[in-house]
This record gives sequence, structure tokens and C-alpha cells, in this order.
Amino acid sequence: MPKKRLQNIIAESRWALQVLVPIILAIWVLVAYFERSAIVSLACLLASAFLIIELNNRNSLIRIYSRMIPCSFLILVTMSIFLFIDIRTAVVTLCFAGFYNAIFRCYQDEHSQGWVFYAFLCLGIASTFCIRILFFVPLVWILLRTNLLVMNVKIFVSSILGIIFPYWFLILYFAAIGKSERILQHAVQLAQFDVPAQLNILSGQQMLMLVYLFVCALTGTVHFIRQKCNDSIRTRLLYKFFMTIDFAAFAFAILQPRHYCILLSVMTVSTTPLIAHFFVFTHTRVTNMAFKLFIVGAVALTAYNLWTFLPISF
Repeated sequence: MPKKRLQNIIAESRWALQVLVPIILAIWVLVAYFERSAIVSLACLLASAFLIIELNNRNSLIRIYSRMIPCSFLILVTMSIFLFIDIRTAVVTLCFAGFYNAIFRCYQDEHSQGWVFYAFLCLGIASTFCIRILFFVPLVWILLRTNLLVMNVKIFVSSILGIIFPYWFLILYFAAIGKSERILQHAVQLAQFDVPAQLNILSGQQMLMLVYLFVCALTGTVHFIRQKCNDSIRTRLLYKFFMTIDFAAFAFAILQPRHYCILLSVMTVSTTPLIAHFFVFTHTRVTNMAFKLFIVGAVALTAYNLWTFLPISF
């Protein structure tokens, strides 16, 4: 039997989430004291965390008892709290947590038009805050066929209806206030691109977060590919779904860094199960050291971001 190290004790602890939540809430309450808009973002975070827990439980993403997926999510979000207080970023995070919950219920179910509608409704809502979220739609259609093994005419039509549904209300709203041209202005942004890979427009904080998330995603991906034989076929396909969306978001962020904040939310939700799987199912001295480094890095980045964001000195 593999020796249980610190990472395994924490990863398999029934108290990990209960201990972490008060700490996370304290940080968010502190930020909300200085920035009232963080209250709405906190509500989105709590709703997203609930959906992440439901995602893990319903799909058995971790085959043993562990709360490492919601713990990893809360840590990754709080690390970049200076970005997630933006309501747009918080809402997109919530939408993608809801998207994964709905889309994974369609696995091998040719009659899951309802869940497909809800999944693409989440993408549609997210796209009202950032129209470029729609660039993920063709990729999701492909993944529906290759990873969830479900795609037919009814599924496709349901996805289209889900995407356009929130725009019906948006059109009515702008028509009511006499600003119908706003919808066209929003749609035109799909065809507007910046010069690729202008990473110099990102701040030091943003680059640190991007590198940290990329290392987490790459570590989790390499680990899962090496250990995938221990998981069911369904679990492997779901994790490949996460990987594809995750690295597509990373590529998008590199090519069009101006949309970094929105894409960070996609990367955070998609990276969470990958790095959590690594923490739970590795037992070596090297991975235990890596776990400690990830934790130290998360604490350091959180402290640094709070220090630069809050109008107080530590």
C-alpha cells in the first residue's frame, strides 16, 4: 500500500473543505469591505462552488472520497480575486460550472435535448457578457460527438436554441430602451481581433496567474494521461473534455490577451479537476514536494494580490 504523505492526508480528509471555506470567506469579506461589487462576485463564487461539488459527485470525477476538486476551485479563484471581483468574470465562471454540469448529463444519451439546451444556454448567457465565448461553440459540438458520444439533428437544434435564447430577452430589453443598435455592436465584436500574442499588455499579476494555471493544467494533464488506465472509459472521456476546453482557452488567451480576464474563468473551472486528480492519486516524495510548492505558490500569490489590491499595508 502506498505511503500516505501530507498531500494524501489533506486530499482525502473529510475536514479539508470545512477548514478551507471559512478562510476563503474571510478573504472575500475583507475584499468586499473595500469593494462592494465583490458581494455579487462572492454570491457567484458560492453558487459556482456548489455546482463544482455537484459536478464531482454526479460524475465521480474522483473515484475515492475527496473534496479536493471544490477545494482547488476555491483556492484558484481566490488567488486571482483582483480579477474575479469583476462581475463579468464571476458570471462567466458560474456559467461554465453550470455548463459542465449540464453537458456531462448528455453522455451517450441521444434523447438529452433538454440538458443540451441548458448547457448551451449557459454558454449563451456567458456570451452576453463576452461575445467571444461563442468561439468555443464549434469545439463543444465536436466534443459532443467524440467525447460524449451524442450528436444528432435534435441535439444540434437544441444547442442553437440554447445559445440564442438569452438574446431574445436582450433584444427586447434594448428595443424597450430605444438602443437596438447595441445588439449589433455586440455581435460585430466577433469579427474584431487584436494583433496576436501581444502579451506585453498583461500586468505582472496577470502573467503570474497565467503561468501558475498553465503549470497546474499541464501537470494535471500529464498525470492523468499516464494514470488513465485506472479510471473508467467515461471518466477518461470527461477529463479529455476538460483538457480540450482548457488548452483551447490557454491558446485563445495567448493569441488575444485582451480577453484574458474572461478566459481566466474558463481556465480556472477546467483546470480544477485536472490538478485535483493529481493531488489525490499521486503518492511519491516528488509529488508531495510539488503539492507543497503549489500550496506555497497559491498562498504567496493570494497575499501578493491582496497586498496590491487592498488600500492597506500588511
